[in-house]
Amino acid sequence: MNKNHGHRPPMSLNDTTSKIRQKTDEMTVFYEFLLDKVTSCTDAAKKLNIPQKHLTWYKREFEKVGKLQVVKKHRCPHTRRWVQFITTDPAQFPQPSQYQIPFQKP
Repeated sequence: MNKNHGHRPPMSLNDTTSKIRQKTDEMTVFYEFLLDKVTSCTDAAKKLNIPQKHLTWYKREFEKVGKLQVVKKHRCPHTRRWVQFITTDPAQFPQPSQYQIPFQKP
């Protein structure tokens, strides 16, 4: 009788280490790719040969820590759908549109 009840067997330490290394390498390549350009995840996936699903995950992780921002929404050159164009270049990040009022301490 199978004690796993249909669950996958546990991964070996080598498999886990390999997947972590692959994720780290892909994230680094994605981050550096976006340092000098504004593009969509689909375009980046095609140019970097990394699955788009992975780039979508990495995009969210970089957004959470403030390392990536959406610059504009435009039609994707590949899918013709409206998509977010992103970058990791801080000089390209949109500036806040709200006027900042400088308050002085009394």
